[in-house]
Amino acid sequence: MENINSIGQNHLDNSKITSIRTPQVLSLLALEIAIIISWIAYHEYQPILVTQFKLSEFSFLLLVVQGIILTLTPIVAGYISDKMKSKNGEMMPIVNFGISATAMIFMSVAITVFAEPEGIVRFILPFLIVLWLISMNIFRSPAISLIEYFVPQKDIPKVFAYFVVAGNIGYALEPVIVDLVQFFGGVLTFIVGAVLIFGAGKFLMNKTNLIRPVDLSTEFNNDTVDGKSTYGVVLIAALFFGFMTSLIFKVIPNHFDTNNISLMGYASIGKILSTGIVIISAVVTIFLSRKIKNEQIEKLLYISSIIGFIIIYFLLQTNNQNIVILLSLLLSVVYAGVSLSALPTALFRLGSRNTILGLGIFFGAMEFVDSIFEILNAL
Repeated sequence: MENINSIGQNHLDNSKITSIRTPQVLSLLALEIAIIISWIAYHEYQPILVTQFKLSEFSFLLLVVQGIILTLTPIVAGYISDKMKSKNGEMMPIVNFGISATAMIFMSVAITVFAEPEGIVRFILPFLIVLWLISMNIFRSPAISLIEYFVPQKDIPKVFAYFVVAGNIGYALEPVIVDLVQFFGGVLTFIVGAVLIFGAGKFLMNKTNLIRPVDLSTEFNNDTVDGKSTYGVVLIAALFFGFMTSLIFKVIPNHFDTNNISLMGYASIGKILSTGIVIISAVVTIFLSRKIKNEQIEKLLYISSIIGFIIIYFLLQTNNQNIVILLSLLLSVVYAGVSLSALPTALFRLGSRNTILGLGIFFGAMEFVDSIFEILNAL
């Protein structure tokens, strides 16, 4: 990423800023990594805690409620944030609230796990889980929307590539993070989660506060030509990305492990295969981001998605080792295209007055797809 002149206390005039605000981008990237780690910790410990607190009969209901919350909360939070931004030019209070609330709920869960309440008091855990899900999804869309204030539109795909790489590597390293979570135990895991989210959030807030509010409202002129938003394209981008991600992380591993398909002499290679796909995809993403132009982003999304779904179909139909390797490599390349282009496509189709709502729709649709797969697996 490009270096920029110090913004600091001088509050440079936004009209003179044409390069990437690197410190602010790094702070946003740090928050995204903290969110990824927190999500992995949550998915690892939620079933354990439900069993520990003798609430297993509510597991499916909690899964359904989780899907509803993850789908609707980003949209509602985005709508409120856009209203706040249009009224007084500020949407940071909702980011600050969400981050602080998430950290506090993390600590509350840690205390609850440490106390191990019995009887009816143990039902506090599901409520804390619900509150945690809401708070985590309150601030993500407003926070990600800040990328339009930190990066000129011409550089968004290049910068967003780093977020894609962080996400892919983070989820690829999930087994390592899970081992650490199991090593630390429930109490320490949730304390660390609180520190990560709160620390990364405050880092972002501090860096953002170095930019004048007027600059946060005028941004880099990252707007559509007519100022209007095309939510249909935003929804399509989210669904394409969501379906492909769920197929790679959930369907492919389950298919290969369930059918005992071996690769190079190793059995149960489903998760290893999906991990390899996203790691290679992360490398391809960096290369691709430096070659693709903004006007090609949406086309890249559609072409990569269609080819990707075709590859996945054939990958699920074969157990030939050589064909599996070849198709997996091809899938890595097209998944890089989908990962790189999905959110920028949404951003380029959103007017500045509705950016956060649009991103809420984007993340909500992605979570809806993921939740559908989760619920189907639980049936």
